[in-house]
Amino acid sequence: MSDNAPASPATDQARRTHTALPLALVTFAFFYVTMLTTVRWITPVGSGGWDALAYFVGLLVLGAVVVVLIIPLVVLTLGRRLDAATRELSTFRAALAFGGAGAALGLVAAVVLSGWGGVSWVGSLANVMVPGALAGFATRLLLPLALAHRWILILAWVLAALPLAGAAALATSLRS
Repeated sequence: MSDNAPASPATDQARRTHTALPLALVTFAFFYVTMLTTVRWITPVGSGGWDALAYFVGLLVLGAVVVVLIIPLVVLTLGRRLDAATRELSTFRAALAFGGAGAALGLVAAVVLSGWGGVSWVGSLANVMVPGALAGFATRLLLPLALAHRWILILAWVLAALPLAGAAALATSLRS
C-alpha cells in the first residue's frame, strides 16, 4: 500500500478518535478550570466558608475523574459513533451535535450533584454542564484542523500530559 492510497474507513475512524482524545481533554480542562472561577459566586446550599472550600475541592476531584476516566471512555465509545453519524454534516453542525452530547452528559452529572451532593442547580449546571457542552463543541470544531496539522495534535498531547506530569511529580515528592 502506498502512502498516497486512501485510508480504510476503520483506519480513518481510529485516526479521528485518537486525534479527538487529546483535544477533548484539553478543551474540557480549559473550560472546566475557567468555570471554577465562578465558585465564589455559586456556592453550595447553606454555604459558609468551609462549605465553599469543600465544594471547590470536590469540583477539583470531579474534574480529575472526568479527565482521567470519563472523557477517554466517552471519546472511545459515544464519540466514535457520533462522529460517524455526523461526518456528512458541516463542521459547525457536527460541532453543535457534539456540544449537545456534552451538555446531555453534563446534565446527568449536574442532576447527580444537585440531587445527592447538596449542590445548587445553578452551581452544578455552571460547573459541570457548561464545560461539557463547550468542550464537545470545541473538540469537534478543532478536529479538522488537528487532522490537517500535526503540530496541533502534538501540542494537544503535550498540554494533556502536563497535569499528569505535575501529579506524578507531586506524588513522588510526597513519598520522600
